[in-house]
Amino acid sequence: MKQHRSSTVRTLLSLLTAFVMMLGTTSAIFAQATPEATPGASGDVGPALGDAVVIVDANGDPMLQIAVTDMVDPDKAISGGDRGFHYVSLQVVVQNTSAADVDFNAYSITVVDAEGFIYNPTYANRESDDYTARPDFSETTVPAGGSISGWLFYQVINDATPAWIVYSASFTTQQFAVLANLQGVAIGSGDPVTFYDADAAEAGTVTVNNIISDFQKVDSSVTVDRGSTIVAIDVTVENTSDVDMASSPTFYLVDDFGFQYYQTYSFRSDAETSQYPDFPSDPIAAGASATGVVLFQIAKGAEISYITFQPDYQQLYIIAQPGEGSVVSGDTLTPVAVSTDDSGDTDTTDDTTDDSGSTGTETGDCVGVNDWVGQVNDAVAGFSDNAAFNADSIADVDPKDLRDAADQLRDTADSVGDLDVPDVAADTNSAMVDFLNGYADILDDAADRLDKGDDPTDIENDMTSDPAFTNLFTAVSTAIVSLGDTCPDSGVDSLLDV
Repeated sequence: MKQHRSSTVRTLLSLLTAFVMMLGTTSAIFAQATPEATPGASGDVGPALGDAVVIVDANGDPMLQIAVTDMVDPDKAISGGDRGFHYVSLQVVVQNTSAADVDFNAYSITVVDAEGFIYNPTYANRESDDYTARPDFSETTVPAGGSISGWLFYQVINDATPAWIVYSASFTTQQFAVLANLQGVAIGSGDPVTFYDADAAEAGTVTVNNIISDFQKVDSSVTVDRGSTIVAIDVTVENTSDVDMASSPTFYLVDDFGFQYYQTYSFRSDAETSQYPDFPSDPIAAGASATGVVLFQIAKGAEISYITFQPDYQQLYIIAQPGEGSVVSGDTLTPVAVSTDDSGDTDTTDDTTDDSGSTGTETGDCVGVNDWVGQVNDAVAGFSDNAAFNADSIADVDPKDLRDAADQLRDTADSVGDLDVPDVAADTNSAMVDFLNGYADILDDAADRLDKGDDPTDIENDMTSDPAFTNLFTAVSTAIVSLGDTCPDSGVDSLLDV
């Protein structure tokens, strides 16, 4: 029997403990075509291992170069991996080409396998001599004109083949870049891209049929902000499986600066949608397909580098590359020395710090934030005790357990809402309360649907792609990262370890 590729519900119901996997530490984180339908992909293979990929600042000026200089697959020097998984390790070098220090979140570097499943950096237990030879990537600031480097480790399912290494700072700078195309296969123009279900069985294909720039000139009912333009992506999603597919995938557009755009929505007239129908939101029946346009509002003058597709947040597919893709500098980046001790302990926190990560030097508005962090961590402790938070699939969850988990989340939200919160942490506290209550709502809805006899797979798909819940998750994640940047001595990153 094929091992379950990715446990959707386990990950969803463990989002509070998955923060660190998705975000890392809180220290973190244009020519236009004519308005005609044109093919979608140039077919460029893109960067290879060792290539230095350029990341620009908001003005388009080069800021960082990132190179994956080495990859070990499988990495047999690491012990303690989960059953059915093996470790893959990457050596990464980041160079700052600007005149100012730059925060960098190494957890934004992910591995994507050939079936589109995303793997985030994780802890790796190694012998002390291996720590010395291959220090962890632990730095979070790249000094002006300097470089940082280290090793990142990933648990990859045993039958998976790494296909892409990508940089995706979705919660901070909203930037995306391919760091290495491990398959060495180009994205063909208009070719269907296969995507998979949680067991790595083919679920369907997605095809970019056309890209229509300046779409507001084609459809006069579309409004656009000053300085922006609308791009329409005409796509077809075919359901090649034998079960109905929830039609709620997410498409993203990446411009030539590497900035990622979310889908925009517009109230279009019936006359205009008859020529270019919106991509439907209805489920796609087994064996059927759906075609329509997805709209993006991008900066006027921007070019499109990539179009990506995510049937849920655990998967990523690059489905078109209309532009040049990631920019490769041609430079060779060299790893820099990283200080380690003989014990193999790469923790750079001073021994006088407490368990929450505070250095004990809170100043100004940040005074009291560390105490608040400890109270939040106490409030959210114990979620793993509920059976719903340990399920392998929604089909294995009793609706009562889901409702109990929802009640626990609401009780926790009330506790967090009653805390004495420093003013600087007020927005983060509110975002946490909203997230917990939204989390409870989505679990109650899943319980109701199970009671009504809805297909558990449909429920899973809807849970993982619910836009309202995604917004709540994004809001609390962004708030935590922002507070950590504001109060670096308050141990805010321990909120990602609950």
